Amino acid sequence: MSIGKIKDGMFSKQPHYKNLSEMVKMSSVEEAKASAKQLLKHFRSLKKRKYKVATKRATILAANRAGAQLARKNLSEQKSKDFVKIEMIFREAAKQMRL
Repeated sequence: MSIGKIKDGMFSKQPHYKNLSEMVKMSSVEEAKASAKQLLKHFRSLKKRKYKVATKRATILAANRAGAQLARKNLSEQKSKDFVKIEMIFREAAKQMRL
């Protein structure tokens, strides 16, 4: 008998769209810029709203994941600065995605 419900976290779910999960890369700032550019290009090429919504959600989730990395205590100062930049890159890309 459990006392509370176990909630799904940001990292516990499988990706719904594998192609979007393969586009998102955040190991460096340069990769994040290229990834955001690729996501924007993909978003603009889509016709159906549900796929545009999924692309924008994947971009926002990437920004959230970069922000969640900042909470880690064992992160170096350089990596911390990189994740701040990466979060801003993905947030700006998501802002440019108009539905």
